[in-house]
Amino acid sequence: MDPSTLNRLTAQAHTIVFLTGAGVSAPSGLPTYTNSDGKRVDDGSEGRSGELQKVYTELINQISDAQPNAAHYYPGWLLAKGHNVEVVTQNIDGLYSKAGFPQENTHEIHGNFFRNDIIYFGQSVPEDVWAKARTAMKKANLLIVAGSGLWVSPVNTLPKYLGYRSTNRKSRIMVINQGECSLMASKWRRWIIAHHQGDCSQLFDLAMSVGTKYSALSS
Repeated sequence: MDPSTLNRLTAQAHTIVFLTGAGVSAPSGLPTYTNSDGKRVDDGSEGRSGELQKVYTELINQISDAQPNAAHYYPGWLLAKGHNVEVVTQNIDGLYSKAGFPQENTHEIHGNFFRNDIIYFGQSVPEDVWAKARTAMKKANLLIVAGSGLWVSPVNTLPKYLGYRSTNRKSRIMVINQGECSLMASKWRRWIIAHHQGDCSQLFDLAMSVGTKYSALSS
């Protein structure tokens, strides 16, 4: 998918929801949940607890100094263009807030490091947070999955709440991720209208280059 295709598809959507994971913050220098062998460390497999703790420790040590990249500015860029935009993120780094995206439009499934309300692997997502994420999905006519393979429960169940299951029959999905995404082999595959296997930050940066420079959104 090229930037012009991305812009054309988002222009056709009234309400856009981003469902994001660690991949959107990797260009900001934060670690993802993948070890040196390319295997996930947050899949609940036996013997992975030590690797997972290492990722958490590395993340916490770097999170305060991390700065947003284009993937964090892009939702705000679309919002400024008149779209209804919400972000449902698995990330705890608060980089959408640093990018100037409204907190009321941001649903942090795993909490926020700066609020000290992190939800660790194996813990339940608070019901109020989960309810807001479900509501966002029901309103969307375009879901952009970015920087996440959606391998972890319960986040990987969120697509079932998309509008096509209720009153909005035109809901569609876009997948932008470096690696594989579970949706590509799921029953929701038929709703995917575009798939980009690569750096979402680079793609979003190129898409915004035709309009307002994204850095101005945080000034």
